[in-house]
Amino acid sequence: MSQVRVVSIGIILLSLLAAGAITARRVAVERANRSVEIVVEWDEIRELALATRGDSRAATPAALLRHLRETHQVRGLAVSEMTLAELRDVGEVFLSHELPVGFADSTPARSGAAPLYLIIPDARLADQILRHVAERRSSAYLTPVPSSQARGSGPVVLRLNTRYDLIKSATIGFPTEAIQAAAEAGVEVIARFGGFTGLTEGSVDAITAYLRELGIQNVIFSGTEVLGNKKLIPYVAESLLRHQIRYGFLEFGKQQGDAALARLMRGQLIRVHSITGAEMAQITPADATERFVKAARERNIRLLYLRFFTRPADNLVDENGRYLSAIGRNLHRVGLTIGQASPFSALYAGRPLLILTGAGVIAGGVLLLALALGLAARTQWLLLILGISGSSLLLAIDPTLTLARKALALLAALVFPTLAFLRWGNPKPSGGREPAGQTRPDLSVSPLRALGPMLAMTATTLAGALLIVGLLGDTRFLLKYDQFVGIKAAHLLPLLALGAILVGGLFTPANDWKSRRAGVAANLRALLAEPVRVWQIVAIGAAVLLLLILLLRTGNEPGVGVSGLELKLRSLMDRVLFVRPRTKEFLIGHPAMVIALWAALAGWRPVWAPALLIGGIGQVSVLNTFCHIHTPFLVSLLRTTNGLVLGIVLGLAVITIAQRLWVSNSKGLPVKAPAQKGSGPE
Repeated sequence: MSQVRVVSIGIILLSLLAAGAITARRVAVERANRSVEIVVEWDEIRELALATRGDSRAATPAALLRHLRETHQVRGLAVSEMTLAELRDVGEVFLSHELPVGFADSTPARSGAAPLYLIIPDARLADQILRHVAERRSSAYLTPVPSSQARGSGPVVLRLNTRYDLIKSATIGFPTEAIQAAAEAGVEVIARFGGFTGLTEGSVDAITAYLRELGIQNVIFSGTEVLGNKKLIPYVAESLLRHQIRYGFLEFGKQQGDAALARLMRGQLIRVHSITGAEMAQITPADATERFVKAARERNIRLLYLRFFTRPADNLVDENGRYLSAIGRNLHRVGLTIGQASPFSALYAGRPLLILTGAGVIAGGVLLLALALGLAARTQWLLLILGISGSSLLLAIDPTLTLARKALALLAALVFPTLAFLRWGNPKPSGGREPAGQTRPDLSVSPLRALGPMLAMTATTLAGALLIVGLLGDTRFLLKYDQFVGIKAAHLLPLLALGAILVGGLFTPANDWKSRRAGVAANLRALLAEPVRVWQIVAIGAAVLLLLILLLRTGNEPGVGVSGLELKLRSLMDRVLFVRPRTKEFLIGHPAMVIALWAALAGWRPVWAPALLIGGIGQVSVLNTFCHIHTPFLVSLLRTTNGLVLGIVLGLAVITIAQRLWVSNSKGLPVKAPAQKGSGPE
């Protein structure tokens, strides 16, 4: 082994130690935050209380809320702000061109049009409307109309000085009944906001001050955008932080400005998962339970925003109580507790550790180029020095430590699976010979001999995964308001590289660049001279289709769903194995790789190449698992272990069964093809 190769391997080992230190910090942060908060919606609490009025547990919304807290540990109540339009719809305010008796308006009408009045029976509500419209829109929009009656003895009348359609969506605070019910039940209020127009810095301050006045600590925005989008987001973040209010970051919410706001919240946010009302109409309690528990266990969700089941049942309180109990029971089963949600502690990797981790990525790349291209030692030294210097400089000067980390993480995702294929994908049969290809395998080769190269290949891939985990060891990636980029590229490019390795015959060692180039040219000429068979076209088409499906499912694009049978299998494996392995790993990739490695050892070249290509899916999937930094590291590790064990067992079983079938159907061992010099096109 050359000196530069020894140095490269040494650098990789040191970088793995650095990445391991960062990962240990991350695991500690993840294990310290195990409390998950269950939150219900005020509108649903009120409706459920009305629907089950005969049940003493739901005599009032406050009583129902107290029952849910005491029995099912519900800790929060999500309350949405009221709008003038909503208040009018429920009959709490009225619009009229006529003044009630006892009121006189001396203000002349504009352009001869009849003035429009807002009549409010509740004086406290009138004060609330005046305050919030003045703070968030303009004090000129509404003017109190004098009354000859004593205050409190009749309605309050407000004159509209603007068109009603311009003010009807104005938010005017939370319903007093909801705030009181939450206080009586001993649960916290989670603020819901939406429909923002005409915001100023002053109106933002008024909103956050109002939240703090009510003792609200968490806010979840509703609708399609967050407060302040787009120009005022920095000021919104500063105002929320100043008033010690945390941001509820909705998973799959697709709200404009959410990631920008999250980045500015300095970790003072909580990831939220909810099931929409439309989904609740179609989902079962068991499926909803599984979804919430999986979100908390596998994606660091710490606030579960629950909606009730309202389909006909003997007792809706009992029906939803069983639903809540199942969620609580399963959360405890996976090691989580029910309580108040809190932000994750800050996770930060210092530049020295990041620089050392990045050096390992460069060293891996140099090793790959050396093996693939037969580079001279001098060239390897040059690439190693320039690459490490460049990556270190990027990490040193990048003010946010974002761009350089992502670039190096993507490079690691491309390099290490490809390095694993090239280094371990072509184990030699006994005696180190290089067979030209046999129509049938040497059945004397034990399937267990494939375990060594299989584990070595996976270890190489996992080395790249650990470097990615180290490079992206930061709160922003942990909470997914920033994330690994290039998921599809990380899936596709290593597999394309493996195809190029096979086509170019790169598994055959080369001493220098000239011999490598000549060998590749010879392999390509031989390949092009081969006749094209129908089965080859079919096989290529099937491989392309499989790869396309893989990429589409990786990105969760609509139209490429998961079958009902696969969903049931996933659910079963989650219960049995605690964390289910990825289907493409244990059922496709890993078994195919075991078969490929055994076929190489048995001299069965026609099977080795296609099985190796399919097996590559498992390796790129293993690395991709660790690119999802918002998934707890130990969960990803267990998922990978489960997939590897099951896949290896399945692959060994397939080989063993095939061996026995061949032996039973033939007399003695198959006759081997005469050994030929060289390996030919691979």
